[in-house]
Amino acid sequence: PDAGVDAAILLCISSPATDLFNILGGSPDTGGSWLDPNGIAHSGLFDPAVDVPGGYTYTVTGTSPCPNATATAAVAVATLPDPGLPGAVTLCASDGAIGLFAQLGGIPDPGGAWTDPNGLPFAGTFDPVLHQIGTYTYTIAVPPPCSSVSATVDVDVIQPPDPGTNGTLIACITGAAVDLFGELTGTPDVGGFWLDPNGNAHSGTFDPAIDLAGNYTYTVAGVSPCPDLSSVVGVSIVIAPDAGLDGILNLCLSGAGDLLFASLGGTPDAGGNWTDPNGNVFSGFFTPGVDAAGDYTYTVNGTAPCPSVDAVVTVNVLTNADAGIDGNVTVCADAAPVDLFNVLQGSPDPGGLWLDPYGQPFSGPMDPALAPQGI
Repeated sequence: PDAGVDAAILLCISSPATDLFNILGGSPDTGGSWLDPNGIAHSGLFDPAVDVPGGYTYTVTGTSPCPNATATAAVAVATLPDPGLPGAVTLCASDGAIGLFAQLGGIPDPGGAWTDPNGLPFAGTFDPVLHQIGTYTYTIAVPPPCSSVSATVDVDVIQPPDPGTNGTLIACITGAAVDLFGELTGTPDVGGFWLDPNGNAHSGTFDPAIDLAGNYTYTVAGVSPCPDLSSVVGVSIVIAPDAGLDGILNLCLSGAGDLLFASLGGTPDAGGNWTDPNGNVFSGFFTPGVDAAGDYTYTVNGTAPCPSVDAVVTVNVLTNADAGIDGNVTVCADAAPVDLFNVLQGSPDPGGLWLDPYGQPFSGPMDPALAPQGI
């Protein structure tokens, strides 16, 4: 009998079942029988997934006096490596670099190689700032007859929110309301929310007349895994200057001078500057007969952004009253009434009041028939 010639074969654990008869060398007779490495009868069809590696013996029975003939097929099995299961990861663009091996599912074998979404070699560490999103492939190369095996990790990157960068606002307490969003620098995203210095919700429109000075926080919500991000507008309030209220100062031409500041109404700030009716610098002390009557302006300079403010004191200079010079007149008892104003000498001012010799108000003219004589 002819059992063929001993042979050997290397199979992959994932290979299909193999007829060992075809492995033998020479020209073996058909119809023989097989024993596995443990001496147990075997079909001769080797399945790498279930059969044990080793020497499989093929025996052809001889016809007496010829003995049986045997040949051995030595079978080795290469184990298929495990690249793990597909994985996926979503990162924030502000995150640090990560190793993609840890993102594979299952229990992957180490020692493989990575390629990026373009099929180019990749180190295996993904940096959201440097690398493109897409599918990264992990491959473990094995010698024939096994084929290389691969698993993938899908990588996505989410952009973080942009609340802009910190800003400042200096507001005058008498100024208009300000939109704090416009005080942020950079390129902040719209749609965030504001908190006031006490952590309470705020509209984002700062009104110096009612809102507190301090840090106002603008927060933009992030899309997972990106966190919420915030920026701050630091607000300070400048107190507006107070020039007081307009006033009027009446002085006699022959009287003493006076400080104009005392004639302002309200609560004016000290330290302002005066200008006379012609716009010239003025000391603030008005001297009748020396300084001109008119509107004197008091200006208090504001600290930016508060503007300067003015108030006006109108100065009136009154001349001395002139009742004229004493006069006298002698009239006939039956004469017509006499206008005593015309009896006065000098240049008396009109509009005065008369008293009769008894100190009683007298309307004039003096009627000799009715009024008493005297002063």
